Amino acid sequence: MKIRGITKQTKLMDYQAEVVFDRSKFTAFVGGFGSAKSYTLISKVLATAQWRRSNGQRSVAGVFAPTHPLLRDVNILGFEVYLREHNIKYSLNLTAKVMVVPAFSLTIWFRSMHKPENIVGFEISDAYIDEFDIMLMSKQEIAWVKIMSRLRMYENGTFTVFTTPEGFRLTHKKFVLDKVGNLYQADTRWNKYIPRDYIESLIEQYDDQLIEQYLAGQFVNLIGGKAYYGFNRKFNLVSSRYKPTNRKPLLVGLDFNVNPMTATIGQEVAPNKIIVFDEFYLHNSNTPSMVESVTARYPKFNVEVYPDLSGNKRSTNAPIGWTDLNLLKTAGWKVIGNKRARIKDRLAITNNAFSKLWLIIQDNCTHLVRDLEQVALTDDGLIDGSDKTLTHISDALTYMAERRFYRAMVDSRNKK
Repeated sequence: MKIRGITKQTKLMDYQAEVVFDRSKFTAFVGGFGSAKSYTLISKVLATAQWRRSNGQRSVAGVFAPTHPLLRDVNILGFEVYLREHNIKYSLNLTAKVMVVPAFSLTIWFRSMHKPENIVGFEISDAYIDEFDIMLMSKQEIAWVKIMSRLRMYENGTFTVFTTPEGFRLTHKKFVLDKVGNLYQADTRWNKYIPRDYIESLIEQYDDQLIEQYLAGQFVNLIGGKAYYGFNRKFNLVSSRYKPTNRKPLLVGLDFNVNPMTATIGQEVAPNKIIVFDEFYLHNSNTPSMVESVTARYPKFNVEVYPDLSGNKRSTNAPIGWTDLNLLKTAGWKVIGNKRARIKDRLAITNNAFSKLWLIIQDNCTHLVRDLEQVALTDDGLIDGSDKTLTHISDALTYMAERRFYRAMVDSRNKK
């Protein structure tokens, strides 16, 4: 059986069992994508409840997730699927987000950490936090204190963190620097139940640093530094002038910001290899002006445009009811994409494309090169937008790179 595309496992693997049967006060399980963190969390909740029942204690577990959707779709649903498959009776009050499992003398309180200051009004014997490090560190610190204040039923209460590493956030501080408890780190490749092509797709999609983080489950410093760390002048910048051919489509990455409105212009020169040979950086502009500028410089070209897909909800200059995407389609441009990817995913695929030399930039693209060398990340791993002259044209590039190289990756896998 598969849950969210991942094969359902039937028993604990050795690296999971170490976490499940650890009765330390504080424990952390840090693993890559698909390293079976969710299954390990469920198993630890039930195993701890059995241990408490054997010692004459009832178990009241608090299961915490960063957001309500994660809590509902991963944690609550995950418990329901597990219990049904093992023919274990339970009751669930979805409104109160409370589950009771009589056979284990277990009550589970499911709570979101979206507003950690609201974690009040109940007490628990054991705490389990899922995907802790996707939260901002400021929220993590509040959540840690609030959850600890709920952990007061017994002296031997346990506190377990499950997370994919996201740089050096609170999990690293608590378990590596402060050494509050036992830290277990798991590599996705240890999970014998996961499809091999899932692992291959991660390796194809990510550069070495992201593989270390999201596959090997290691703490990697991807924050507070360059956003486009995969870009290297020596390998990704050329001075020769590429002559575009109208036998191939023009690939246009487009950011709709009005001042400046920006676009990158490229073509595929070999399978999975694109050269960006021109840029547009227009002040106080709009979508019709951008279309006119590109068309004037490159007449008689078929255009594939990779825009910011939030342009489906707005227009810089169009009749009432029209959007920027409507304007592009009316101009005869083929709009690529139907869903806007997260910034993190766009950066990951773009850096991977640079590191694998799939993406080459011509040195006359001065605004773009400046962005690639100067756009930074904040301490929370987000794009630093404090310099208003940066980020726009590199955003335009990532819209094209993410959709183009992700599509190429999927196509290559389908041909295997």
